Amino acid sequence: MQSHIIRPNQIGSVSHQVLDGVSSYALDDLYSPSTDFAKNIVMDLAIPFYEPNPFFWFDKSKFGNNGDISGAIWVRHPSGLLDLSFDDIDDFVEITATVLNFTSEDFSIIIRFLSDTKDATRILLIRGLSNVDGWFLDFQTANRVEFVTAQAAAQQVTVSSNDSLTTATWYTVGISRSGTSVKIYIDGVEDTASASTHTDPATSSRTVKVGIFDDLSSNAFGGRIHRIIFLKDKELSADEQLNIHRILRSQTR
Repeated sequence: MQSHIIRPNQIGSVSHQVLDGVSSYALDDLYSPSTDFAKNIVMDLAIPFYEPNPFFWFDKSKFGNNGDISGAIWVRHPSGLLDLSFDDIDDFVEITATVLNFTSEDFSIIIRFLSDTKDATRILLIRGLSNVDGWFLDFQTANRVEFVTAQAAAQQVTVSSNDSLTTATWYTVGISRSGTSVKIYIDGVEDTASASTHTDPATSSRTVKVGIFDDLSSNAFGGRIHRIIFLKDKELSADEQLNIHRILRSQTR
């Protein structure tokens, strides 16, 4: 009998049902060996190929640091493509990955998501703690993106415009960090309304949490997440952010 457990090496394209049969969407458009993007990817939580695994969100990158799913469930678009759905109570994904110990290096983050709630702080990604260490990315009370780097008794915050996000809408949010500068992109267009001069996180060695605060109980995200990509030693340019958004947008229509 064929196993329904999907292995990491089966991630690379996804199928969806159409009236005249099964079509395939390649997810490898971003993986040309000649691109810096491919060379610098250190984590790529991509959608499954066939039937999803309810326990793991597989990392498509060469590092294979898969996420442990707690509570969140896979749901399908009408096209057949999948997303991971989170309630706003206690669903999350936790990842152990030393390759994401970002401190002094340049890095970039891409996340494609849809939120069910607004006017409240909801964690998208976190590897740290306010005024202690690490970094985090959230959907903030003023309905904007907030990116934070933290050290003991200090933190730096860069945000997008107020009301740049709403509910029931898909967004591609991108972070590009170079030295002390952080830029925020929404759907491939820069929206850095207020920028701090970012100090390197003191450390960045906690586990990564997707959709919940470091305590695994606060600021839970409600909605759906389609894909998460991390790049190390690479500040994505405006053109690169836009091109990535266009690819991801085509997968969540």
